[in-house]
Amino acid sequence: MAGRSTTFDNYSLYDPNGLERALHAEQQALALDDSLSLTHTVLAEIYVFKGQYDEAVTEAERGVSLNPNSATGYFALASVMNNMAKPAEALAAAKRAMRLDPDYRDKYRLQEGIADTQLGHYQASVAALKRYMLVAPNNFWGHLNLVDAYVELGQGDDARAELTEALNINPQISLAALAAYRPKQRLSAPALKQRERFEANLRKAGLK
Repeated sequence: MAGRSTTFDNYSLYDPNGLERALHAEQQALALDDSLSLTHTVLAEIYVFKGQYDEAVTEAERGVSLNPNSATGYFALASVMNNMAKPAEALAAAKRAMRLDPDYRDKYRLQEGIADTQLGHYQASVAALKRYMLVAPNNFWGHLNLVDAYVELGQGDDARAELTEALNINPQISLAALAAYRPKQRLSAPALKQRERFEANLRKAGLK
């Protein structure tokens, strides 16, 4: 996986055209060799950020079918399932990733924490996300998901502290930017409900 990433957060917030370039590159790679599991995994994440969720599921599942021992593939599958508000499936995929890569299990806990929040397991979510932040302290999404969990727990001071950390990392974060971040038009009713809950909790913590 050297030199490649399955996280397109920076493309989406800083350079919307970056996703199109990434999509084109991965499609070219598939045209040369459709058996590369990582290419399907990367495509799955790209499709999530484009709001093409059916395509995201197809690519994520194709990735793990080609390489059932890919922790990265199961992490991407967990991401897709969380974005579709299917937290039980997301949690199972995240835990599979951790079993496959036990020495680095904490780097997969972001999706575990997001799934736990969607399931209403807020204390478990905070525990998972804190462990994730130890290995990825500059990922502002980890901080934003901690904001979400802390608001649900009624821990306003902790939520505001995490929001401050996220804004220190990326001052461009705003409710408007997040609303435009991924298309809502194709979201299922449960996924739209989760998205609106997440944004409402960030607003409660003080995000403008």
